[in-house]
Amino acid sequence: MASPTGTVTCETALVFFKPNEDSDVILVVEDRELHLSKAILSCASPVFRKMFTGDFREKAESKILLPGKSCEDFVAFIQCLYPNALNDVTYDNIEKILPLAQAYMVNSLKKKCDNFLFGKLSKFDKSSHDDNTACVYILMLADKFNLVEALKKAIELAIPRPYVQLKEESIFTELSDKTKVEILSKRNDFVENLGLKFSEALMQLVQATPKEFVRCQHRFELKKPPKYCPQAECPHSLAHVTFRQNAEKLMQFKNDLRCFASAFVKEPNK
Repeated sequence: MASPTGTVTCETALVFFKPNEDSDVILVVEDRELHLSKAILSCASPVFRKMFTGDFREKAESKILLPGKSCEDFVAFIQCLYPNALNDVTYDNIEKILPLAQAYMVNSLKKKCDNFLFGKLSKFDKSSHDDNTACVYILMLADKFNLVEALKKAIELAIPRPYVQLKEESIFTELSDKTKVEILSKRNDFVENLGLKFSEALMQLVQATPKEFVRCQHRFELKKPPKYCPQAECPHSLAHVTFRQNAEKLMQFKNDLRCFASAFVKEPNK
């Protein structure tokens, strides 16, 4: 999912490489000069604000070097800040802008990234594990950059998935120990709670199941009585409201059990 590297060519990006009416500072990234506005940068980032207004040598300099930064990544970052661009967060740019949004404390942009990833996770099929790669990828980004809502959602989706399958993803090793422990702990709770609730519902159904060949008044009227009374109002009937309610209660666990079982048992081809 990492975005490909390449040169900056889009029209909204090229405007930063030459002076314009709003530019009053030059940031030098990988020997390329970006002509930017102190006001826009300061409004978006407290780090830039301190750089331009605090007691730093950069305050008086017309050119400021930003060593160790990628020009392509920095332009993608700037395009998400500038009012005339305000690019959307996508899979193509999120890995470029998140490290910079964190480094320069642009919380509004981090929130946009959080919302973007949360939206992607909301479309995941909980009953399928075909998207483990995407799930772990988003989990890694949310964990690394403390994207609260996306992290919470990603952990929720990871819980019913086999831990051994998640570990097979190469980027799983980038998760923090804290997040790994949280997944395992909540997965254990999920398995125990599901098993307990299902067992209780199954026991109630067993207890509500009528006995076979009980000699009730309705069966006396039949020449060849079936195993169970055919009259729905009779407690010895499988159609009786008590049995049906317990059967319906048990069926409520159908989707959860199918989701859980599919993690370990390969479903036959339909």
